[in-house]
Amino acid sequence: MKMQLTIAALLLASATTSNALEAYELLDLTHCSPFTQEFEACTELELEACMSVSNYGLEQRGCQNQFYQEADDKLNDYYQSAIQAARNAKYELRNTAWQDQEQLLRASQRAWIEMRDATCQLSGEFGAVNSGADADIAECEGRLSIRRIRDLQTEIGGFLD
Repeated sequence: MKMQLTIAALLLASATTSNALEAYELLDLTHCSPFTQEFEACTELELEACMSVSNYGLEQRGCQNQFYQEADDKLNDYYQSAIQAARNAKYELRNTAWQDQEQLLRASQRAWIEMRDATCQLSGEFGAVNSGADADIAECEGRLSIRRIRDLQTEIGGFLD
């Protein structure tokens, strides 16, 4: 894992910033597995590496937006596997008090999305003196999405196996 992070950091560090698209195009969370202890650290290193080669606000906003998109994709993948596990459990647990896990998971996710959006909007409002408030909101949403994966793993992950 450390070798992959080092290689990613070196690739990003060697990038030129003559084109605003280059830095965030190199940001890649695919090698950051949500099933490892280093998941959050890996995603943070990817974002930091992207930001470090971005000399201009536009480039950094690109990193923040790409980070959110990739974190959201990872969360959606994990969430879909949790939904599928809940559906499978529904048949195994029919006629018991635990048969409505899918509904509970969906309600939990909807409530979490509202909390994430409000928290990140607040973060953006506090940072509104900067010209990149939308990108700051995207970065916040990305960080909270990564944490949501970890929270779901902690709370229900053992039931998904």
